[in-house]
Amino acid sequence: MLWIWWYIMLNNSILNIYIWNIKQNKLALIFILTNAYRSTFPVLHYNNTCMFQYCSPFIERSLSTAAELAFTCQIINWLNITGIRRIINIFSIIVAEICCWKGIITGLSYWHVLEESLWCFNAILLIIWLDSNSIKPDSIQKIIYKHKYKYIIKSVIYCYIFYMLIYDIPLYINRPNVVKGEILTCKHITHDINVWYNNLVWMTGYFTLGSWASLLIS
Repeated sequence: MLWIWWYIMLNNSILNIYIWNIKQNKLALIFILTNAYRSTFPVLHYNNTCMFQYCSPFIERSLSTAAELAFTCQIINWLNITGIRRIINIFSIIVAEICCWKGIITGLSYWHVLEESLWCFNAILLIIWLDSNSIKPDSIQKIIYKHKYKYIIKSVIYCYIFYMLIYDIPLYINRPNVVKGEILTCKHITHDINVWYNNLVWMTGYFTLGSWASLLIS
């Protein structure tokens, strides 16, 4: 079962890279390539578990940090968020990335709870910006901000918030703390579906829907 998932993710990555080659957005490239790497060499950071021998949790997380900041900037640019609102959105994600690193290094799960809560908070801010009509389309983006598209954008964000509150944040709240010795190499190598199962939900959504969203707004 795990290998079927891995094969689907591999084909998804190949397709995404092909589509990116048509659009050529630099921020999307960072996110797409990182997702391709992460789905091909998946890592469970909380217990340093990998599918393959030569993976590195440190490298995987370093790439993820750059990719998530790039994706955040891509969304903000696409929505044409400027001024103090832009600073708040970017700053909240930077703090989330710091919390993620703290969680990975210490093994304390509450850092990941804070990280995911900040991502959820950032999504709520986007809803507020959209509802306040403070986001103004430029000449290129006018068609995107027709009334019906605004509701589509909001619906997607609401679904994301619902997922974070119902599944993702509780996942980390219920996850026990793990004593971490180091994060440079994988401690466990396993293909046991039972080890990976609880994480395949967010991984599948992240590596597919996340990549598709990045390509869509490229």
